[in-house]
Amino acid sequence: MRIKRNESGELGIQDLTIDHVLYELTRAADFYRQPKKGDTEDVYPPRDVARYALSATKWALPALSGITTIPTFRPDGSVLDKRGYDRVTGLVYDPPAGFEVSVPEAPTADEVGTALTLIDEWIGQFPYQDQASLANTVALALTPPLREVITGPVPLAAIDKPSPGTGATLLVESLAVATSGTEPGALGVTKDDDETRKQITAKLRTGERWLFLDNVNVELRTSALARALTATEWEDRILGVSKTARVPQRAVWVATGNNLSLSLEIARRSYWIRMDARLAKPWERPATAFKHPDLKDWTREHRAELLSALLVIGRNWF
Repeated sequence: MRIKRNESGELGIQDLTIDHVLYELTRAADFYRQPKKGDTEDVYPPRDVARYALSATKWALPALSGITTIPTFRPDGSVLDKRGYDRVTGLVYDPPAGFEVSVPEAPTADEVGTALTLIDEWIGQFPYQDQASLANTVALALTPPLREVITGPVPLAAIDKPSPGTGATLLVESLAVATSGTEPGALGVTKDDDETRKQITAKLRTGERWLFLDNVNVELRTSALARALTATEWEDRILGVSKTARVPQRAVWVATGNNLSLSLEIARRSYWIRMDARLAKPWERPATAFKHPDLKDWTREHRAELLSALLVIGRNWF
């Protein structure tokens, strides 16, 4: 694998092919051919050398578990906040230019209170059915910065509501914007277990941290999803080639839907967030009903403060 920036300047993970290895070899060294007579000639690396490099099993290459754009807790409670590769977590930290957060080593009660007040302003106004749903939403927000502390898998956040327009998708997108910098790509969900497996493999191989099943309108019961939710390493055949991919499963899993239906094996691997606006047409609520009518834009503008608040709470827990 290698990391590469896309057209938007965001880092992503890319499989190496023979041609990619040739490119890297060309950048790494000068290659020459020595004729029987005369001076050496500049040449491109031989393809056999690239095949050897790609096939070798004993390179001392660093393990890559993913890319993060936010400061993240290491298992010992220290914070990964230096740009670049971190050997402890296997993560590449690549924050936006000028992005800074503040995390005290030992937060005071006032600092924790201020952090909780900001988080409540951010996600506390959604129409949660009960306090447990609000608490589980705070847990979902804390999961990305604390993900490397959790050695095993994390359960699926099942965000349930009685009707469209309640705000479940907006909630997930706001959480993802704050903790990853971008809105999550939504996965389509069908009853086809094979198709679900392929989608999961494609997402995990890119290192995406949010796996978002949006507007689920069938019973969630696929064995591929159940396997993924309890796996620490995901293994699957790569589509179109005779090769098996094995990647770390470090994702944050979320599903939204109207009156979600989960099979027993998925329900055992989930926690519930219920939202209910108690309106026949919740999408017709006026903008004045919300403190921040354009919540995603507000989240982008205050991303550093929101992450600092989440890190303060995590640091306080340690």
